[in-house]
Amino acid sequence: MNSTQRGQREGDLPADRDPELLAAAVLGGVQQAVVLALGRTPRPARAGVAPELWAFVTGAVGAPEERGHAS
Repeated sequence: MNSTQRGQREGDLPADRDPELLAAAVLGGVQQAVVLALGRTPRPARAGVAPELWAFVTGAVGAPEERGHAS
């Protein structure tokens, strides 16, 4: 069982999505974003990129917003 399937089983992620397709899509999106960020001159600050990536990942997988955190 992979982490996406585990998240679905535990109710943290929507169960109606294909876990392998979802994982591949998220990893591909993150990889492309990192390539883009590393190719920029000047490179963006990690402190700005990390929240952008996290927002993408949580939105893509359909994770609920954490309490106390604005989107």
